[in-house]
Amino acid sequence: ESLAGGWFAEVAPGEVQSGARGLFGALHTPFAPLHTAVAARMIRSTEEELIARGVHRVHLTLPHAAYEPEGHAVWMNAYLRLGYTPAAPDLVPHSDVGTEELAEQMGAVPRAIVQTAARRGMSARALRSSERADAHTIVSASHARHGRAPIESLEGILAMETALPGTVHWHGTFQRDRLIAASISYQLSETQLSIRGLGDAGDVDRHSPMALLVAHVYGWSATAGVRALDLGLASHAGEPNEDAMSFGHQLGFTPSLQYTLRKELVATVPA
Repeated sequence: ESLAGGWFAEVAPGEVQSGARGLFGALHTPFAPLHTAVAARMIRSTEEELIARGVHRVHLTLPHAAYEPEGHAVWMNAYLRLGYTPAAPDLVPHSDVGTEELAEQMGAVPRAIVQTAARRGMSARALRSSERADAHTIVSASHARHGRAPIESLEGILAMETALPGTVHWHGTFQRDRLIAASISYQLSETQLSIRGLGDAGDVDRHSPMALLVAHVYGWSATAGVRALDLGLASHAGEPNEDAMSFGHQLGFTPSLQYTLRKELVATVPA
């Protein structure tokens, strides 16, 4: 029986990466938390296999710390003891999903927006297949305007949906019949959801439809059995996006650290 698994993609000759575009990689085990000595042995075994395949440099992105706190501590300890070097960590706004509505933990302004949305003709719901192209256009343009990392192409996301049904979820905010904000969320596990794309149409008060949209996704998550929700990266290469950080704070989300580690692999010479 396998204790853990992982994947590495070649990004240059002799160089591999595990985890990209804000999603994580590294080794994962269903038996977390492992004993630290076992985690270290698994890392060494992985290194030996990579070296045998001609790899001399490895980059890996761990899940953000709140994704699995106990397991994160064990893996970080093992990687750092084995000589991996961390870059400045990224920031991921995160919230546990409970039985109360998200509005209960929001600041006063976004709470008022959510509570009065219906009177102002705004509503949020899951998107139909025919609405996904428009949603992707809105999110892509919004990320570019606000300095957030680009999202995957529409074709790439739809291919992921086909290969892994139930992995991608689309939601939107409407002003009557017009789509004015959209989100693209990835199901990381049965209990973990990550909003990897979130944006507005650009000619609206962006915090109004976005607050309503996140509140809707939070409520949808609660009914779907999700227990933790994050807003994706609120930084780039460790540099915070203050607008994204402020938005997450207003909604009652707490930043969680996400580390990317690097190591130069050297083959050991038998004694």
